[in-house]
Amino acid sequence: MNKYKVTFKVSNPRTGGTTTYTREVLAESDAMAVEQAKGQHFGTYSTHRNEGWGFHLVKVERR
Repeated sequence: MNKYKVTFKVSNPRTGGTTTYTREVLAESDAMAVEQAKGQHFGTYSTHRNEGWGFHLVKVERR
């Protein structure tokens, strides 16, 4: 397992605005790190998931 820092933007479908978030996760690969960060975000902010907010990857850094 490796530690990753995943930076991503989430877009609001109603306003068109975006907010940038960063999550640190443990994963086997870059792709798994992105999926974990996405899952954590939409798990924490269920309204974002329920309202169809978009997920846009900015960068993945292996620590």
